[in-house]
Amino acid sequence: MELEEMKTLWNAMSDRVERVEVLNRQNIMEMTQLKYSNKFNKLRLYESTGAVVCSIFALAILFNIGKLDAWYLMACGIFCILFLVLMPIISLRSINSISKINLNNYSYKDVLIRFEKEKQKTLHIQRIGIVFGILFMFATIPVSDRILNGNDIFKSEVAPSVWFALAFASVFVIFAYRWGYGWYKKVTSSAENILKDLED
Repeated sequence: MELEEMKTLWNAMSDRVERVEVLNRQNIMEMTQLKYSNKFNKLRLYESTGAVVCSIFALAILFNIGKLDAWYLMACGIFCILFLVLMPIISLRSINSISKINLNNYSYKDVLIRFEKEKQKTLHIQRIGIVFGILFMFATIPVSDRILNGNDIFKSEVAPSVWFALAFASVFVIFAYRWGYGWYKKVTSSAENILKDLED
């Protein structure tokens, strides 16, 4: 075999190896993108289901807003409606934003920077949601009591059993929010590990 033929054959083999490496890299990136995006599917499903439930409750309060005839009851009702409508939308937008980071459009370093930024934003939204969620729980008590029973809790004497139930509900809600926040942290950490595997 002549030297020119060997060079041609060698170049052809090099080109083929390069194409295979490029294809392998593309396949790895596509699989990683899919695994990364799928990490957020359960969160998106739960938040979407929660958004539907919240919308139903918001509509129920809205249809009965006329029963909230004192300014403080009206304030509680408006706060409840805003929380029930806005919080699911904000949560879903943050999940969509973090799950839609395109791994092919950025360098590895830029992907990690963008992910960290979106992760912090998502977890910050959840922390804000916890605070407003506790306020929401307290706001729903006078609203639901007025709509369902016609009572004004601010003007009537509250039985000790109600205070006990309220304390129990507060503890339950705080634990539920902590569990939900922990789950968000677990999902985002798992997604981060998928991204870090790309470095290997």
